[in-house]
Amino acid sequence: VYAEEGQIDLAIREAGHVSESAGSAQVKADALLTLGRIQASASLFDDAGATLKSLVTPTKKSTTSSLAAYELGFLDLSANDYAAALEHFKIAAADTSIGDSLQIQSLYNVGLAYKGLHKFSDAQKTFEKVVEQSPASSLRRHAYYEAGISANNNGDIDKALTYFKQLLAQPSNDLTGNALQSAFNIAHDAKRFAEAEQFAQRYVREFSNTPLSS
Repeated sequence: VYAEEGQIDLAIREAGHVSESAGSAQVKADALLTLGRIQASASLFDDAGATLKSLVTPTKKSTTSSLAAYELGFLDLSANDYAAALEHFKIAAADTSIGDSLQIQSLYNVGLAYKGLHKFSDAQKTFEKVVEQSPASSLRRHAYYEAGISANNNGDIDKALTYFKQLLAQPSNDLTGNALQSAFNIAHDAKRFAEAEQFAQRYVREFSNTPLSS
């Protein structure tokens, strides 16, 4: 309640008190998870990291441990610590107890971590899994886009264009413009000028009177 009202200091104090006075290990773990989330929302990233890390036990799976790993993964991504993000999101992605939505989001973030590490083949495979496993959603659209980017970085031009075309076959959305630009650049650089022209024409129709240029 305190956190929702913007009284962060009181919220941290209360969560800390509950964690210290908790009568059971689970209540204490839940209080620490809440404390870590409040600290992160207050931009107390070092404190949040320390709190959440105390809950992550890779050798002993639990929902609380996986949720803490999920929260840590976002702190890692924001700090560009992709190796740590990969480790933490893998823990969350492997745990069905956190729910389908968080599990597939964790898998998507595993792909982002691989991409940050320039492991584009692994990133591509991961985003392909997200496309296969997620329903029609914003996350699936982003997975199409990231799979295309990763495939291109991996030197697989045909696969990259296939993913961008699959994204572009959907109704226009927040990624359509970027997908058209990326697909145009890839096709143009590969001297596939007829395809490049199609992407350019659609971009002009939907977004601008200024043609795309490589």
